[in-house]
Amino acid sequence: MMLRTRAMRMTSRRLIDLEEELKPLLAKAIKGAASAKESERIQTIFALCRQANKLEQYRAWHAQVKAIMAVDATQH
Repeated sequence: MMLRTRAMRMTSRRLIDLEEELKPLLAKAIKGAASAKESERIQTIFALCRQANKLEQYRAWHAQVKAIMAVDATQH
């Protein structure tokens, strides 16, 4: 159980680190965009990636809670 929790935390940290790494690339891509519409598309893609990251973190948390509840249910 502890290994699973640690793995989830590490995954969440990696996703957060990845987002931080992508921010400068996003800024560079927006600067180099050929048009305002292309810039908007790039920002939309980044926003979708951020939402996917949050969803993945929620799923990891939810799985962890279910596992804890299952262990508690078997102990009682």
